[in-house]
Amino acid sequence: MIKILEGGHWEKKGYNYTLFLTLPSYSSDKVRSIAGSELVSKKLELPTGFFLTSNNIYCNIVIKLLGFGVGLEIHSRS
Repeated sequence: MIKILEGGHWEKKGYNYTLFLTLPSYSSDKVRSIAGSELVSKKLELPTGFFLTSNNIYCNIVIKLLGFGVGLEIHSRS
């Protein structure tokens, strides 16, 4: 997650927000088997979807296409 924009002030204004980017994730792990051989596991995640979480003080919206996406997170007292 890469934060693009943050604002608001919880104590003074009663809200804060964050606008962020999401990127695909890649991992490479090495493990050794019981027999002593080394195994390599490589993983590339390219999730696609729409994510919405909301209640009376919190809202989080994330949209991803092949791992690249944008999200908005808002906290508010009202």
